[in-house]
Amino acid sequence: QAIIDKCYSDDCPKDEPFADTYVALLDDYVGVTPSIMGAVLSGMISRWRLHRLFSKCEGANDYLISMCMDLNGNPTSEMGHLMVKLASFPEIQETNSKEEFLQKLNEDAFSTEFMNAYNDYIKRFGVRGMREIDAATPRTYENQGGLFETLKQIDIKNNQIINVRQRRDTAYQELLKMAKDIGKEKQFVHHAGVIQSLLGYREHPKYMIVVMIDRMRRQALNIAQDFVAHGRLESVDQIFYLNIDQVTEAQRNPDLDLLALV
Repeated sequence: QAIIDKCYSDDCPKDEPFADTYVALLDDYVGVTPSIMGAVLSGMISRWRLHRLFSKCEGANDYLISMCMDLNGNPTSEMGHLMVKLASFPEIQETNSKEEFLQKLNEDAFSTEFMNAYNDYIKRFGVRGMREIDAATPRTYENQGGLFETLKQIDIKNNQIINVRQRRDTAYQELLKMAKDIGKEKQFVHHAGVIQSLLGYREHPKYMIVVMIDRMRRQALNIAQDFVAHGRLESVDQIFYLNIDQVTEAQRNPDLDLLALV
């Protein structure tokens, strides 16, 4: 969480050497990944133990698959639930177009409750989207009209996110009955709790990478604005045709011909 908070709070100074930013973020990532993977490994071991526990119980395997969905700590799952929550607000249901939505957003015309939920989504998941590991790809927070259109398409009454949670809860209860029948209730409750608490973090390393890529993107765009202002690039997006070393060298050397490189 400290890495994520650092990336979000950073103002991405254009004078900071681009390669130094990359190295610092990578060092932070490498430093915390072992602890995350340790937690995930614990969840995987508990899942394996439950598969062994129910190996002779008919239908248990399908229930185990369902029970391993919608887990705590899974940022993709959390994002999905928050999107359904946002889509359920009157601010989305009763707004007819992205233009109307953006106008009301700019005029601060929405309720405090909606804005709190919306701002929370933008802060935590505004960096996510299609091709999210490509630094050249605009983020969701840069296209909030597009986010409105996505929310507008969500079926809030019959949604897969809600159905998955219901399937997981049903699977837990069915497996609990099986565990009681074979005298393994205590073991099941323990391992099911470990799975629910820890296995969802298997998606967290990717989420951290996406957040860090956005941090690099924002700094790259700040640097690119300076390059454009001095006639070294024709548009800010051209910076994404350069690699990290070329951007860093261009920061140090004002005579480097960037247009020849892009």
